[in-house]
Amino acid sequence: MASATILTAFREITDLTVTQYADLDVTDKAEPYALSMYNHIMDDTETITAHTTGDEAIDRVIAFFCGAYVFEEKFKKRVRDGVYEYEMFYQDGMRILNMIAPWKIAFDPNSRRYYPRHKNRGQSVTTATATEYA
Repeated sequence: MASATILTAFREITDLTVTQYADLDVTDKAEPYALSMYNHIMDDTETITAHTTGDEAIDRVIAFFCGAYVFEEKFKKRVRDGVYEYEMFYQDGMRILNMIAPWKIAFDPNSRRYYPRHKNRGQSVTTATATEYA
């Protein structure tokens, strides 16, 4: 990688050209989404300036999340075993997060997927009852 930024990592990871997905779209659409996802998962408050957070590992994770966003929105296709390509980008980002903070990201050997460790995972976070929606 020539320069360690989110944009250059995104280009390297996805092999998308500027014609296929413009730099401005990465800046205006994919980076904000990916940063928000990162901050939500890691319970953090990172910011991006000039396509970098200042931490190369976090930038790489955000680049993978940018790839997930773009491929889910524009290039949705299954690549192997019925898995969408955007899911593979997301899982690659989560794998790196697992190495950075294994107490926040877990791996399920049955599904072979990484997932955030949240105390409410698998439980409803809504306290309303069905009659309140009638």
